[in-house]
Amino acid sequence: MARCVWALSDEQLDEHVSGFLKFNVDGGVAKTQNKGASAVVCRDLQDPPTLEALACCEALALPKDLNADKLYIASDAAEVVKGIISGTQG
Repeated sequence: MARCVWALSDEQLDEHVSGFLKFNVDGGVAKTQNKGASAVVCRDLQDPPTLEALACCEALALPKDLNADKLYIASDAAEVVKGIISGTQG
C-alpha cells in the first residue's frame, strides 16, 4: 500500500514529505446546470503520456464508483487510447 500524507494546504507540508509526488485535488458543481467536475493535478510528474494514461484510468474508475454502466470517454491522446484499447497500456 502506498504511503500517503494528507494536507489541507501547502503551508501544512514540511520536509518529511520530500521524495513524495504531490497531487492537488478539487471538485465542484455548477450552480445553474446539472454538471459536476473532479480533478487531480500532479505537480511532480511531467511525462504527458503517463499523465494522459492516469487520466484515462480515473475516467474509468469514477463511473465504476458511481455504478454507471454506459460511458463515453473523450481524450485527445490518441496513442494512449490506442494502447489502452489494444491492451498494451493501462
